[in-house]
Amino acid sequence: MREASTLRGSEVMALAIGGNGVMLDRALASRAEPLSGLISFGMAGGLSPDLRLGDWVIGSSILGHGACDVQWVANLASQLPMARIGPCIGGDRLIATAAEKQELWNADGLLTTDMESHHVARAAARLGVPFALLRCIS
Repeated sequence: MREASTLRGSEVMALAIGGNGVMLDRALASRAEPLSGLISFGMAGGLSPDLRLGDWVIGSSILGHGACDVQWVANLASQLPMARIGPCIGGDRLIATAAEKQELWNADGLLTTDMESHHVARAAARLGVPFALLRCIS
């Protein structure tokens, strides 16, 4: 929940799912008030060779799950003008080797990898709400 501490005082409800899609689904199902959108926010592994520790990435899409909300991407970009914008990947396993990371960068130009975003993108699509991705390279 370390990342959620940066959102104190906002109208955002943070959920720590640790890559567990079932936990996310349960948390969302227990909410009484409607959602205006879902954002996958946190740390990610960099795939692009020019990304450095602490760089921000705004996802334009999640491989296999479609595009992120265009308006939300634009709003995030206006707040973080130094952020990179591009496609990302979420998956159930850690992409740990340099060879795997280079392959994903070379094949699809993917900027980041994490173990939560695909769950959040899937939930947003199911609920019919906008989805965005904001990640910091760790």
